[in-house]
Amino acid sequence: MERGYADHGVLGAAGAVAGVGLEIANPLKKLKMLERGAKALEAAGDYEKAAKLRKEAEQLRKEASESGEGGARSTRKKQTRNPCAHLAKGDREGEGSYRGGSYRGAPGSLENEIESHHTPAKSAYPDELADKVGGINRMPSIQMDRDDHRETSSHGWQGADGDIYRQQQRDLMESGHYRDAVAKDLRDVRNIARNEGDPRKYNRAMLESAAYRRCLEKHGLIPRKKGR
Repeated sequence: MERGYADHGVLGAAGAVAGVGLEIANPLKKLKMLERGAKALEAAGDYEKAAKLRKEAEQLRKEASESGEGGARSTRKKQTRNPCAHLAKGDREGEGSYRGGSYRGAPGSLENEIESHHTPAKSAYPDELADKVGGINRMPSIQMDRDDHRETSSHGWQGADGDIYRQQQRDLMESGHYRDAVAKDLRDVRNIARNEGDPRKYNRAMLESAAYRRCLEKHGLIPRKKGR
């Protein structure tokens, strides 16, 4: 897949994943390839194709979990019940048009041109922490207008600057400063909203996401403030 990406960009990566998927017998290996392909597509802004790969990966997880084949059961072992599920969707009766909670709970909407923004960026998570929180769908996120989301400093469209930004967040998390990594994103979102002429645009979504994050902290799924 990596060679397909280098030679032909995202389409090459997606094609490589599809080709490899036919050959790989081990569901766990195939799952990893699908997830890598989805990440490459998301980084290039092709969310529709990325969603298709993630859907295929999710189906593979389900089938592997039921059959226990290929050692893939271990990919589901960590998907225990989310103790903060009651906060994952935010407050559906709350003010404003944007919700905050988990990535799955506060999803994007093609119809409304809304996307879900991970805070911190999903690719900035150290692997151990990403597994502990329960994966990409359980990471704290907020809804944003599509165009605003693509202006965020961590978005894949930011190129090399985005790589640097996400690495800074990873460095913060690896040193135990998870909240500082979150704060970095929240300042970024506020600046974008301010530039759009509505500084409070995403305040409610950020408050709802903060409630979800504090619940994850309480259950030891993400770190509390350094020193506490």
